[in-house]
Amino acid sequence: MVPSSDAAASPMHELVRQAILAPSSHNTQCWRFRIAEKSISIAPDLTRRCPAVDPDDHHLFVSLGCATENMVHAALAHGLHADPRFDPGVDGVIAVNLEATQNRVSPLFQAISKRQCTRGDYDGQAISPAELRQLEQAGTGDGVSVRLFTARPAIESVLEFVVAANTAQMNDAAFVKELKAWIRFGTDEALRTGDGLFAGATGNPALPRWLGSRAMDLFFTPKSENERYARQIRNSAGIAVFVSERNDKAHWVEAGRCYERFALQATALGIRNAFLNQPVEVGTMRPQFAAWLGIGTGKQRPDLVVRFGRGAPCRCRCGGRCRKYLSDDGVHGHDPGGRPAPIGFTKGIHMMNKIAWTALGLGLAGATGIGLVALGSSRWQAATQAQMARLDAARVPAPAGRYNAREIDGLPAPVQRYFRAVLKDGQP
Repeated sequence: MVPSSDAAASPMHELVRQAILAPSSHNTQCWRFRIAEKSISIAPDLTRRCPAVDPDDHHLFVSLGCATENMVHAALAHGLHADPRFDPGVDGVIAVNLEATQNRVSPLFQAISKRQCTRGDYDGQAISPAELRQLEQAGTGDGVSVRLFTARPAIESVLEFVVAANTAQMNDAAFVKELKAWIRFGTDEALRTGDGLFAGATGNPALPRWLGSRAMDLFFTPKSENERYARQIRNSAGIAVFVSERNDKAHWVEAGRCYERFALQATALGIRNAFLNQPVEVGTMRPQFAAWLGIGTGKQRPDLVVRFGRGAPCRCRCGGRCRKYLSDDGVHGHDPGGRPAPIGFTKGIHMMNKIAWTALGLGLAGATGIGLVALGSSRWQAATQAQMARLDAARVPAPAGRYNAREIDGLPAPVQRYFRAVLKDGQP
């Protein structure tokens, strides 16, 4: 981010601050901003690509679109009209031209700081027709439409695609390696990097990387993940699928803008949402999903899959340390990749956490026992020595005696004969 001057940078920096509260794939923060006198450019940061999950950079450009949409609403709140223009050249830069206008604080702007990908359970209740129309209107843009599925048979069909694609991803070593690289298992790690998927934001205890990584290896399984997706999809009010008319970067950016408007509108209505992007991320699955949507193999592309419904917000378990830096489900932003800290991993971390505390308790108990034994032994030896000293001090010397033959009277005859043979009467 390059400011033009200190005097002019303050409101422009505020627009950038609002923009980076947008989603980015695995919360990679895959953007660069350049501030000019009357414009801000948003460029992709290709050093933050995710080639395993996003080989064609689709999610990366969707993320740029999300940031652009936030900036548009923030600009209006600050008395600026934002006119974004995408340059389809080599760099794929979005130039946001800014002109003075009457400021207006919209409900969507107010929702920017509250929006989150809520990956918990929803209440399963239906969304009203009026609210569905608002969501559909917000999610529709230039060459991008959103399809809302609320009927149970359609939701079950989407679940089948999610499970199949999720299983394929979890059996892909490159995908799992990349995902693990972007998970921030501990609060300190999240604060240090300022990016990635903070495990504590999904209810996990903060752990050092070596322990969190091991827990993920042990408990991150297709079965546990698919069970969670099945439960959460079934307690959602519906599924939203964003579809572009053309499969190119300009439409990917527009899809990001449409999703962000949808998410901000949902937030303003008290509706939660979370991504289920597996069917559009797995290359072999995406054409099948497109065919189910009825768009065939033409120029259209399914961009994003989102579940929505009402439920409690995500709560971070970092003890408040990250509040200044972290949003509810990431660091300085949110993750559109649809991949939360896995539920099997969550249970595994809790299990390992219990094991760690149990081991610590047993260790402390053992150390305490050893210490008590050592202390008891030391006290016993000290008491014994003191008692022996007291006995020695109280000892009275026995008087010297002499042999008297009458003393052996009453002993057996053989014994008497022996003593009379070896002893003399009156000897000491």
